[in-house]
Amino acid sequence: MSKLSQLIRFDALGIPTPAFTAVSYEDFRLDKYREDVERLSFPVIVRSSFSDEDGDTHSHAGAFTSLPNIHPKDLFEAIDEVFLSYPAQEGQKVIIQEMLSADYSGVLFAFKDAVWKLEYGQGAGAVVGG
Repeated sequence: MSKLSQLIRFDALGIPTPAFTAVSYEDFRLDKYREDVERLSFPVIVRSSFSDEDGDTHSHAGAFTSLPNIHPKDLFEAIDEVFLSYPAQEGQKVIIQEMLSADYSGVLFAFKDAVWKLEYGQGAGAVVGG
């Protein structure tokens, strides 16, 4: 399940989720994404959502680029950089999501047999890396 499909599901369930939109590679190349982004408050994070990033048998968490604290003047370059981190761009999407001011941020890993692992740090810093 991709990050994007998880965000869509959280939003549909009414779970508080920072506002987001997704941009397909094709729409980005045709410059057909700006209207959806205009409803977001900046700064944003441009997040990877490669279709094979989070699978049932593997995870590529942190393997693809995500760029935090992006302002409007840097948005095009940030989206391009995230797409360039994918092994193939066609048919793929990136997420553009409003940034939160966080005291702590982290990732909760769930494993089989009810084993959990939490990695976290102060602020809104990167926690998982390739």
